[in-house]
This record gives sequence, C-alpha cells and structure tokens, in this order.
Amino acid sequence: KLTTGTAASLSWLRADSPLVVSQLLLLASTTLGTVVVGGLADASTTAAYAATEKLFNLAATVLVGLYMVLYPRLAGLYYSNRDLYWRTAQRLLLVTVVGGLVLAAVLALVGPVLLGWYLPAHMVMLVAPVLWPLGLWLGLCISQHVLTSYLVLAERNSRVLWVNACVLAVTVLVGYAFALNNPVEWVYGMVAGQLLALVLLLQLYRKDRAADL
Repeated sequence: KLTTGTAASLSWLRADSPLVVSQLLLLASTTLGTVVVGGLADASTTAAYAATEKLFNLAATVLVGLYMVLYPRLAGLYYSNRDLYWRTAQRLLLVTVVGGLVLAAVLALVGPVLLGWYLPAHMVMLVAPVLWPLGLWLGLCISQHVLTSYLVLAERNSRVLWVNACVLAVTVLVGYAFALNNPVEWVYGMVAGQLLALVLLLQLYRKDRAADL
C-alpha cells in the first residue's frame, strides 16, 4: 500500500510538474535579490539589503497568507459566478496597489526614520534610495499570486509555467540592468516583474469577459 501510495504521489507530481516548477520560479523572483546584490556590492551594502529585503518579504508573506485565506472563496466564485470572481479579485488588487502607493509615499518621506528602528543608521543610508520602490513592490506582490491562481482554476497548467518564467525573466533583466548602476536598485526589477503580472492579469480578464459576452 505504501508503494502504491508513493507511486500515486509521484504520478501526481509528474502531472503537476509545471505548477511545481512555476512555484519555484515565483519564489526565485522574490529571493534572488540578495544573491545579485551580494555579487555586485560590498559586505555592508549586501547586509543592509538582505536585512531590508527580509523585512519586506516577511510583510509580503503575511499578505500572501491573507490571500490564501480568501482563495477558497475566490475559487468557489470562479465556478459559480465568474463576474463576481473578477470583481472580487479587482477589489483585492485595487486595495493592495493603493496600499502600496500610500506606503511608497510614506517611505519616500520618512522611510529612513522608520527603518532606523530596525537597522543602524549607517546601514539605513545604504538602502534608503530604494525604500519607496520596495513599498510599491509590496503593494504589487500579490499580483503574481492572483495570476497564478487564475491560471490554475482555468486549468492552464502549462501557461502557469510560461507566465512565471516571463515574470522571473523581466525581474532579472530589469533588476540586473539597474543593479549595475547601484546594486540595491535590483528592487526595480522586482517591481517590473509584478507590473508584468498585473498587465497579463488584465489581459486575461478582458479575454474572459469577451468570451462570456
């Protein structure tokens, strides 16, 4: 029985391998920053960036956790009322994006002061220029999860892999280009990746609406 169960589990993993790989790509798009910055910057800058990125990733984890609480309800709406599903997803994205914009504005004004409660002053100054884009990224970071969830519900597993690969590619290309100027500006690649996810989600919404009309 154990062998049969193991074989079944492996069979499921093979069948859902695009989803498994896509989750690894999604994780990579949010965690590569320290690796890239570490390769381009000195130890002090790398330490400051890693500590700051960890703080924002913790906040992002909380947001994703809240989204996962809502996911069963969204999944039910997808099958029972597609229009309400999209309206609920749009409200969720609107709240997070507006929240990100507000946070970006706050961090642009008093970000170094707030981060000073967490890091020493000399480390704060190393990452101060990218605090506001990190705030914006935090507001956008849910986009990739909503996009992935929609594709899973629509049973477009291969598309999930392709989309998350594109988001990662944009993150790396844009992020590395900015990081060559200043390593901590890798953050702009993270923002670009999530903007791509948001644009793709909007395109899928329009196609879904057109198909229902």
